[in-house]
Amino acid sequence: NFARSSAGSTKNQQTPNSGEASTTRDSMWKPSSLSTRAAQIIMILSLACRGVRSFGILSSSASSRIRPTIMSRNRLMSAAAGIDVDEINEKIKVKGDEIRALKADGIAKDVLAPHITELLALKAQLPQDDKPAEKDAPKKKPQKQQQKKPQPKQNKPEDESDLRTARLAKAKAMREAGVEPYAYTFETTHSAAALAELYADKLEEGEEDEDANVAVAGRIMTRRVFGKLAFFTLQDETGTIQLQFDKKRLEGDGSFKQLKDWTDGGDIVGCSGTIRRTDKGELTVYAKSWTMLTKAALP
Repeated sequence: NFARSSAGSTKNQQTPNSGEASTTRDSMWKPSSLSTRAAQIIMILSLACRGVRSFGILSSSASSRIRPTIMSRNRLMSAAAGIDVDEINEKIKVKGDEIRALKADGIAKDVLAPHITELLALKAQLPQDDKPAEKDAPKKKPQKQQQKKPQPKQNKPEDESDLRTARLAKAKAMREAGVEPYAYTFETTHSAAALAELYADKLEEGEEDEDANVAVAGRIMTRRVFGKLAFFTLQDETGTIQLQFDKKRLEGDGSFKQLKDWTDGGDIVGCSGTIRRTDKGELTVYAKSWTMLTKAALP
């Protein structure tokens, strides 16, 4: 009996122990399993986030590669249409400098208006990818380019019409002031090439031949106006030569103001004066007077 009771007690003691061991194993396994699943979920979310970032980078780099392609295509289309972007940009720069100089000189608004109209017309000739982008809506820029690609060809006659209107307005202003914009005659004494040959080994930098009295005529290729000074590049059938205009030196009241208001690139003018070599060594006709020979309707 004692042995049976001992064995029974032993079984009773083992049974709870086995239950406790099972409970201990379950309690140890469940947290471990939960932590493993949590780690897996965190890893999946991390990979998903990395994938989003990678997609964003790829999208950005792809757009940066696509944009130059669009710009190059627009430039090719502009070249096919006969539009010289670099030449137009140079004309815009020259006209902008001229307008700033006129504003600094206190020009009247009604006289300045044709210059501004001409500047706007030049800007309208540029392809869309050469115009300044809007900072507030950079994402909408490709859509605007796609919508406005055919506009340079469509607006070209209107742009030329605006330029023509602005220049003819200057011709009208000349006639109202009693000046003929299409002179009948002008006597020249030298050509550009003849002056270059005549003064090839003469005049030091900054020196002037005050006894010279020359007259040249040709087309204005470039205009640079700086306050009370102006420099034109004149081209005739033999070459080019520089003209220098000084407000204090020009004959006639308002002559320098008229020079700035009435002349444009492409006009044919006559000029008389002395010869000097600038500080940079360029042979120059130092003008005393000028005459509008042909007011150009287009550049």
